[in-house]
Amino acid sequence: MNRITAGGSLTIEIQPTRWRLVNNSTADGDSALVEANYGEPLRYLPTFATSRRLPDTGVLPNAYVQRVVLGWSNEDEAWHLGFLLDSELAQPRGSRWCELVHWPDPDGDLFANSARAAGESLAEMMSRPFYYVPPKISSAPAPAPVPLPALPGKIDNWTVATTPNGQIDLSLAQESGRARLSRAIWYFVLSIVYIILSILTLVSGIALPRPEFLPFLGLAAAILLLGISIRTLLVRSVKLDRIIVHPEAKAIRGLLAKRGRWRYEVDELQAIYVTTVAARKPRNGRQSVEYGELNLQRRDGSFHFVMNQQALEIETTENASAFQDGIRPLTPSEARTSLQQLALHIATMLGIPCYADVRWK
Repeated sequence: MNRITAGGSLTIEIQPTRWRLVNNSTADGDSALVEANYGEPLRYLPTFATSRRLPDTGVLPNAYVQRVVLGWSNEDEAWHLGFLLDSELAQPRGSRWCELVHWPDPDGDLFANSARAAGESLAEMMSRPFYYVPPKISSAPAPAPVPLPALPGKIDNWTVATTPNGQIDLSLAQESGRARLSRAIWYFVLSIVYIILSILTLVSGIALPRPEFLPFLGLAAAILLLGISIRTLLVRSVKLDRIIVHPEAKAIRGLLAKRGRWRYEVDELQAIYVTTVAARKPRNGRQSVEYGELNLQRRDGSFHFVMNQQALEIETTENASAFQDGIRPLTPSEARTSLQQLALHIATMLGIPCYADVRWK
């Protein structure tokens, strides 16, 4: 039997047809937190299921595990062994990654061989692929990354905030019932005016205007305005009133009246594109932006519209343009509009590229 010690008072026991993760701090040393027998499903204790948000059945079929992964983390200077779960099981957990054990290793090579042996053995027992992520060694210290710009608090009628658990939460200000009623009454009054003018023209007894179909065109416009008035009262004009970005689940979803309209996980996305239509040259130190649009690019290359931004002006220095036309990766120093800044935060949270698509009006 091969025994490998790990962090958190844990020990991995490896036999030709069995792999066990044992907690050394418990009184019952023969009770394994996790056990994998060759050709059988993974088994684990209820305490392990609770801490890892796994099904409380105590059994995990190997088909739900995509691959066993051993990787080095620069953040905590440790090796982490675990597996990536199938999306069907990952969705209720909020994450595909499930860690089994870790090895604190500031040098990066002290436990590399033993941790890799443990990972390869587990993958063999479960008949799953093994993936190894070595430490990234750099001969020179990397330059300090440019920090992200502050998350904008408001974009048009959208309020942008972060929740206590780190989510980005966008809420669209709802149009009041009084505002909708006022708009509907205005369309109704206009339709009545068109009807009166058209009828008076037809029954006045004088020659019809040229061309003669103008009174009938006025009646058609009145009917159209009346329909718009009724639709304004009965139909909501927005298709989305909330957008949430989940950092742990690596997902973004849109809602309307608390009901989900769409949802994308990071595996389904390729990049984020933020399109900006701006004036080619600034005037008096200010450059006008006519329109902005944020889209998600799917893996198949198609795009999904998320939200847009109306016209605004931004300050520039020495009358130099704040933008470069064309499509290029968006960096923190080049994010000038609040929509570009939001796109950078979303892309960083999801771990996908962000591109600026700038066009001159």
